[in-house]
Amino acid sequence: MFNCNRKCEKSEIFFLFLDLRTYSGFLFIFAAIASMSPAMKKKFPIISLIVILVAAALILYEPGIRQSLSPSEETAGKDSGISELFGKNVKASTVGAISPNEEFIKGMDSFVTFSYEENKDSGVSLRFSSAEKSFTAVCLNFNGSTHVAVEEEGGNRSLVFSEGRLQMPSKAGFDYPRVGFSDSEKPATSYMIGIHDFTDDGYPEFLIAVKDGSEGIAFFVLEYTLGAWKPIGEIVSQGKGLGGGRIFRQAFTLKNGGGTLFTWTCHGHSFDYLSSDPSIQETDLF
Repeated sequence: MFNCNRKCEKSEIFFLFLDLRTYSGFLFIFAAIASMSPAMKKKFPIISLIVILVAAALILYEPGIRQSLSPSEETAGKDSGISELFGKNVKASTVGAISPNEEFIKGMDSFVTFSYEENKDSGVSLRFSSAEKSFTAVCLNFNGSTHVAVEEEGGNRSLVFSEGRLQMPSKAGFDYPRVGFSDSEKPATSYMIGIHDFTDDGYPEFLIAVKDGSEGIAFFVLEYTLGAWKPIGEIVSQGKGLGGGRIFRQAFTLKNGGGTLFTWTCHGHSFDYLSSDPSIQETDLF
């Protein structure tokens, strides 16, 4: 091991730098610097500074060291993707904004709508407050799919919807199809992002609604709890011709062409399903 209690030779300093490149982590770096006696540090302040600078440089540029200090590729890639979403050209909208596109779900407290056919590469955003925090949600097309991400006032960002599905564990208890997504995103698919207080606790939940040209409709209710967005309502129908989506107090309704009414009512932090035709189960809607 390198000993600086005696006169240092240039060759030893060179091999010290090689050792820094061989050993990963901070332990060796701190040990090397600490092993230099006070007299050595005083006598050779430039050498001490060089050791510190080279150590810092190796941490930044040595792949083995940098990998141990960096987040996983999956996490880094996800964070990078969300950052790119927020870096796109997003049109700012305030709470209560009037959206120029189709309002296919009635009754949201505030909302904006998005479709690639209308908005192209420009996204839309919605600013709102919930759980005593301020948020900005964006909806835009990126890399062939429509994405929804939410940013907290402190800067933390979450990708909550992408490629036709929620980007979080489902609580529905059954599998349901993706709406508005295929190998090539359907340009006519419409989206709504908005807020409504389904839980009746004074704090609105965040809503994502999707409608495509194949009689597909989806409605997701997300609640902010313990620092993260989680689904409390996942309502999806595909190919059944449901429409007339409406929110009223703690309930959400859809109906088919025959007049059958389907209702999802929020009790606590989950939704109960009920149909005016008792023979139609929730999983029969896709």
